[in-house]
Amino acid sequence: MVSRFHTTMTPERQQLLASGQRIYEEQVAPRLKPRHSGWHALIDLNSCDYLLASRIRYGVRRMKLRHPDAIIWVARIPLELDQPPAQCRILR
Repeated sequence: MVSRFHTTMTPERQQLLASGQRIYEEQVAPRLKPRHSGWHALIDLNSCDYLLASRIRYGVRRMKLRHPDAIIWVARIPLELDQPPAQCRILR
C-alpha cells in the first residue's frame, strides 16, 4: 500500500511546513480556547484561510469545498495551548 503522506523532507516541503507554522502562530493560536485542545487546525497555505475540525478527514473535506486547489497544513492542537503543535504535515 502506498502512503498518501510524504516521508521525504524536501526544501519545498520544509518551506511549506514553516509557512504553516508561522500562520498558525500568528492567526490561529491567539484565537484558540481550551475546548479546542486535541482538535486539528487546517490552514490553506494559498489563501491563509483556516478552520478547526475534530477529525482531519472532515476538515480536509470542508477546506477543499472552500478552496479546491488548497495546499493544506494540518496539525493537532496541543493539550497545553501555549505549546507548539506537534506532527505537522502537508496535504494536497
